[in-house]
Amino acid sequence: RDWSSDVCSSDLQVPSECGESFETCRAWSQARLDAREFGDALKGFQAALGLAQKGSSLTDLAAAYRGEGLAYRGLNQSTLAQVSYERGLKAAEEAGSKPLTASILRGLGMVHRNRGNVESAIGYDERSLSIFRELGDPHEVGRALNNLALNYQQAGDFRRAGILLEEALHGHTEWLDVQGAVLENLGEIAVRQGNFAAARSYLLQLVEISDRRTDLPGITTRSVPTGSDVSACH
Repeated sequence: RDWSSDVCSSDLQVPSECGESFETCRAWSQARLDAREFGDALKGFQAALGLAQKGSSLTDLAAAYRGEGLAYRGLNQSTLAQVSYERGLKAAEEAGSKPLTASILRGLGMVHRNRGNVESAIGYDERSLSIFRELGDPHEVGRALNNLALNYQQAGDFRRAGILLEEALHGHTEWLDVQGAVLENLGEIAVRQGNFAAARSYLLQLVEISDRRTDLPGITTRSVPTGSDVSACH
């Protein structure tokens, strides 16, 4: 089995915060990712990958590849992100880790959707949604429904997209990140269909949610909805 990375771990300048602990390195890298410091996050996850390769945990290996993929995606390097995700998917499936498998599938869906490969993206997102449903994780189900809907929205199938978005909106009302992304996408669909009254209604609801969240930029009633996935950095 070849789990080697494109970047040789011995050539990396390992962040001193990582130490020799995989979990410490992974947590530090995730914090950099959350702060949108993608370059530092990439270095950290590649260091974590080196530590995982020295160990025997396929789960750690999958988590490191997933993090590497997220960092590459943040740096707009979709080809490298796809390679990392595919390696992570292989490790996650061999490890039998369904949460990691579903998360990596979601990442692959985003990569393919951003490239315009909607059919491939739908396949990955449907698999991700199925696993999250099986796991009984309502938050991740809501995120997966939204991201699957984005594929149909991009393809111009607004009816199918709307059905998925409404399910995400009304079935997962406790999750503000899901609600925010779904309302934004419903608003964009309404605008594209010329239903400006509905678009305004969605936007007003989005403003209300923005007031309740600290991780969203300021939103005003003059804002124009633009398609949003629920990816964050996780």
